[in-house]
Amino acid sequence: MQSALPVIQPTAVVYAAPSLSIQELVERGIKTSPELKDVTSNLQKKQYELIQAYQAVNSQAEKDASKHAKEHSLSRDIDLGTKIPLAQFEVKKAEREIENKKRSLALEIEQLYINAYQAQLSVQKAQMTLKKAEAKAVDLSNKALYGYAKREDVEAAKAEAEVARSGLMVAELAFKSSRNELGLKVSLDLDGPFSFDVPRQYALLNQSSLWQLIALAEREDLELWKETEARRLAESKVSLVRQLYTNKFGQEAMQILESTYSPTKEPDYASFMIKYNELAESIEQKWRGKTWILVFSLPFLKQVPKKELQGEYEGLRYFEDIQNSLPIAMLESDKARLKENDARQKLAAKIKTTYLAVKQAEETHIQAMKAQDKARVATKDAEQKHRFGLLKQEELDAIKALEAQAGEVVTATYLAYRMTLSKLNLDTSGGVVTRNGILPYQVDSGLDPLIQPPRDDRSLGGWKLTPAAEGMTSKLSLVDLKEGSEVTHYSLHSKKSGKQIGERMPIKGEVLHLNIVFSDISDLYIVFYKGDTKGEEALLEGYAPSGTLIKK
Repeated sequence: MQSALPVIQPTAVVYAAPSLSIQELVERGIKTSPELKDVTSNLQKKQYELIQAYQAVNSQAEKDASKHAKEHSLSRDIDLGTKIPLAQFEVKKAEREIENKKRSLALEIEQLYINAYQAQLSVQKAQMTLKKAEAKAVDLSNKALYGYAKREDVEAAKAEAEVARSGLMVAELAFKSSRNELGLKVSLDLDGPFSFDVPRQYALLNQSSLWQLIALAEREDLELWKETEARRLAESKVSLVRQLYTNKFGQEAMQILESTYSPTKEPDYASFMIKYNELAESIEQKWRGKTWILVFSLPFLKQVPKKELQGEYEGLRYFEDIQNSLPIAMLESDKARLKENDARQKLAAKIKTTYLAVKQAEETHIQAMKAQDKARVATKDAEQKHRFGLLKQEELDAIKALEAQAGEVVTATYLAYRMTLSKLNLDTSGGVVTRNGILPYQVDSGLDPLIQPPRDDRSLGGWKLTPAAEGMTSKLSLVDLKEGSEVTHYSLHSKKSGKQIGERMPIKGEVLHLNIVFSDISDLYIVFYKGDTKGEEALLEGYAPSGTLIKK
């Protein structure tokens, strides 16, 4: 087998190696795929956009720190607060799209390879059919010379050979077409002599492994991941808007809403809106009526409407045309949570369906192998009887033909099983572990009720970022830690560098550091301590300014 495969050039005809494996073509297809290059290019674009987002936020922070700083509207503050998280989401999505495209491309190439392999088997069968038909025609022609065969039998045999010859031509054309289709996918000219082979592989699947596959898919599936990240972004936006309200109107004003809001429970929106309108009324009340101002003429004091002194973005003017931004953000968060749950349920249902399809293919293949075993025994018995003259040659040939037919069924059922297994691997984002060899006859039937075991609650609490020196440093704190937790300290670490960031802090302490350290939350994790004893580790998930702690 050649180690390097030729690339198709428009001015030259390139021929493939004599033998090509599935893995070899999948690797080549991934390297040469225009679709994959397109999504890879998209990742570079999103990385540039993330850099631009950082630059825009930093630039605005510099303006806000200058003596010429201007106030912002709420929409501008929301745009600045969500600009980096949204750009980070796009980068992560592009990275996952690359891996997802690789998996789907591998399945597509495998399907085309198997199509070519089946076409190759059809050619081999047609060649055998033609060989037998031609041998029969020659034999009858020779016998006819001595009067041992009729002329019409000879003509019938020649016609049969002609039909077989035509059948071979059709099979070879189909084989050529399948090679061309496969070659187009992997950028190879396969219009030449070579062979395919599909080695036997299998996977031991049972109900326990099914739930493991579902759990893996819930972490890796692209569509569910997008819905999960959309929910996290929506939740972070709620936290951002609440923080902006607090920064603008003060913690005391926000106390009006506290009794009707919970980050973990769906709010009673009727009660919430009553309190929200009370908040708006209290904000507006501060700018009603008149006030005294100092003037540079007698009597040096003048009474003017407060509205005349109200800044462009003071009071309710801060909201501009999005006065209900907080309840709208909360509703969007609830909607995102529902969409995530729906995507999770659909993913599990899809995997169960594919899993049961694999189980059906397993059983069909096992029965085909058992039938082949019986056909082999029948052939062996027939050969023994033929040696003792108890069976005619024609009868022996018929039994051997049944064995060959059983072998063809085994091959066909294996290829069907192989493709359903590959589909399950795609649906579970690469979760299926295969073994080399023949599928055992004794496997889990798949008929037991699909009862999901209790889920492991991996949530350990939450995290929150608050600005320290605007545009320069922030403080990380842990919030809503799991009830019953006995941890006393924690430390912050980077996955990429493997180093601890800052000092070990008391559980209610804050890690103060440069904003660049917190720029990629997905790179950070927490190590908990009980005294000096190291405990569990937790990943930081979500987007600034807040998110969740998930058991590592």
